[in-house]
Amino acid sequence: MDAPHGRWRIVSHHSFLDVLIVEVEASSQKDAREICRRIVGRDGAAFTEILVYLKQETATASERTVRMRWTRASGYDAIMLTFGA
Repeated sequence: MDAPHGRWRIVSHHSFLDVLIVEVEASSQKDAREICRRIVGRDGAAFTEILVYLKQETATASERTVRMRWTRASGYDAIMLTFGA
């Protein structure tokens, strides 16, 4: 799928009760909020919380992931996670 800064795709998704967790690869992490909004727009009615973990397509030694969180009660928030060296 296309976003303002390039392409993105869903790698996996899991749900438990009323929570959806989605793993995404994207051309740019700048699109994290827009991608999360699109997923919420499609699936938000069925869930009270959606977590989107976005990794950039190009891997580095110290891999960074953006975690977008949406809840019906508080809307959107984001944090940057760093894994590896």
